[in-house]
Amino acid sequence: MKKKLLLPSILLTHMLLSTACMQKQSTHINSTSNSSSTIQTTTSSPSISGIAHQLPTIQGDSITIVENGNVGFDFPQYRGKIIIFQIFGKDCEYCIEEMPIINRVKNEFSSRIEVIGIQAQERMSPSVASNILRQHNINYPVIEGDDAKDILRFLANTYEWRGNLPYTLLIKNGVTESTFPDGGVGYQELKESIESIESLI
Repeated sequence: MKKKLLLPSILLTHMLLSTACMQKQSTHINSTSNSSSTIQTTTSSPSISGIAHQLPTIQGDSITIVENGNVGFDFPQYRGKIIIFQIFGKDCEYCIEEMPIINRVKNEFSSRIEVIGIQAQERMSPSVASNILRQHNINYPVIEGDDAKDILRFLANTYEWRGNLPYTLLIKNGVTESTFPDGGVGYQELKESIESIESLI
């Protein structure tokens, strides 16, 4: 029987949340934006408008994430790239199993993709954060869930995420192209999904 982990209820409006224990699956999301906008950008890609969040990373930098209506997120610092957006937990065994897969894909696709993580369990101490970065070769931005409550709430409201970990999305030009909500994603599945998105560009 697979182990269950609980996320702090404050992260998603006082709901009890558990890690994923179901069969892997991917879901393609197609929806339209209807949120009020507080930021607008003009690029060759579809118009991005929504609430912008400036969030600190555990590495000491900051990253901007924009809620793009109900179709996804925009990452202005990484525009033009495919984003692997991973919601994980420091004590989630399935998340740990997924990390080498994400690192392998990141290395293989090189400059064409970027990985951004949110650590959604209780806040890590600096020593725990440092150990996790080192042990799992994490060289991409990681944000603490306590600092990203609005982003996690957006995931719950828009994608009906209920705290299952890991929860991984593929995003291009502000639009979520695929989600992998249950039990993590395998290498071949993730690679083929990225190649499918690239073929549409």
